[in-house]
Amino acid sequence: MSNKYPMRRQSSDVKAKSSPNEKELGVVDQLVDLVFEPLLDFDSENLAGSLTDDDQQAMEDLGSSSELIDEIINRAKQEEDAAKSAAETKFRAPSQEETRGKRVTVTARDPDFDRLMFQLDACKRDDHLSYRYDYRKMKVIGSGGQGIVYLTHCVDEHHLPKAVKIFSPEPYDSVSDYYDDMDRMGKIASLVYRMQVDNLVMVDRFTYHHDICLMVMRWIEGHDLATLLRPELMERLRYKVDDERWEHLNSSVITTQGTIQSRLKPGMAVNIIEKCLRALDALHSEGIVHGDIKPSNIMLDRYGGIRLIDIGSAFAQDEPPHRHTWTPRYAPPEIFEGDAWTPQSDLASLGYVLIELLSGQPAVSGPVLDSDSTRMLGTEWDRHLLAEKLHLPNRLDELVPKQFQKSKELMTLLRKLIDPDPEKRFANAEDALIGKDGTHPFMQTLTRGGLGAPFCQLIKHWLSDANKMLPEASQTVTYDSPSIRTPRR
Repeated sequence: MSNKYPMRRQSSDVKAKSSPNEKELGVVDQLVDLVFEPLLDFDSENLAGSLTDDDQQAMEDLGSSSELIDEIINRAKQEEDAAKSAAETKFRAPSQEETRGKRVTVTARDPDFDRLMFQLDACKRDDHLSYRYDYRKMKVIGSGGQGIVYLTHCVDEHHLPKAVKIFSPEPYDSVSDYYDDMDRMGKIASLVYRMQVDNLVMVDRFTYHHDICLMVMRWIEGHDLATLLRPELMERLRYKVDDERWEHLNSSVITTQGTIQSRLKPGMAVNIIEKCLRALDALHSEGIVHGDIKPSNIMLDRYGGIRLIDIGSAFAQDEPPHRHTWTPRYAPPEIFEGDAWTPQSDLASLGYVLIELLSGQPAVSGPVLDSDSTRMLGTEWDRHLLAEKLHLPNRLDELVPKQFQKSKELMTLLRKLIDPDPEKRFANAEDALIGKDGTHPFMQTLTRGGLGAPFCQLIKHWLSDANKMLPEASQTVTYDSPSIRTPRR
């Protein structure tokens, strides 16, 4: 040992000490840094030259006693143990006590997961996404917590534009979790493919590229509601259209700017909700719950069509997923109380969207959550949202503009969509469409009062004007309120 750790010669008047003092321990710390950190042998001169005069005197006092050597070894062992403990803490799975009510991030990944992430990077780098068909990437048109959406041209189908969503494994804890969820997604995609509903996103196929799951969809040339209602869009558009066009837009589609964003005329707002209800009616009739309805998941196309998009959170009601991606701001009270998402939950989410379209502000206040957050229910933010939604029917007089409250049919429709008790909401989407308190009676009232309008054409003109101010039309995944995943039940 004395050869490995050379020391200065022992002084003839060294006094035996039971333990090193505080100053001597400081010298030991330096010795540990010098000797162990670079793992090189130091000679006496280099070691001594790195110490101050006081340190060297302390060394003279200590000499090469076994106490000093033992202290050096003990200190080095303590540092090694501390490093090991830190590494184990970093890469171990959190305990139940640590995860209860907290966000959890598991940093350790198995080799198979690392390989899968490498494959994801390969998908992002490739110019072509190929399996049985060749999809040539054009640009990114959307991104969210589940992955990325590209606009592509299908080389094998006369370069038809397609939207291809790449599902990222990153939010999952393991390879098996990823493929289990992709199995759910594949079943939903297959059902939606067979529906071919006018007001629902159209799926062409669900496939793989480099072991990463892809969903190929018909490209929707248009914009989502969240984008179209941005206040700056209308402010800029005012200077791009003539007075006659501006007056037409404001009298037929937009009323005035709301508290946060533009707000729609009741007829236009209910027309959009009605088209979404048709999409939900088709999904629910097949036993599928959408599970993440919000303005950014409602697309308006250049021809005046309206489509409900992003089925990445959808699931079969008789096979609820272990994890579910949803947006707290648009989730009904029962979700915060730990109940499963149901068709009535979708109706409540659509009701919150209708309030937002009419009022120019979200139905509930509060910050937008991080899209990559996976957290337990029961946080302060959850309690705030739950309280607001339980009392929301009593606040409609504050949120809905006074001139709109004159319509009894409109207010009844709102109350039956957002009732805190799922049993008191509409029985289903069809009831919300044609029931005595549904959208149809309200639209009939507009027609009888001479307030009916060719909404499809109005949307077409609205999109035509909006395209003057917006980038090329896009199909989004999530925009205004990022989705989060609930943990395993």
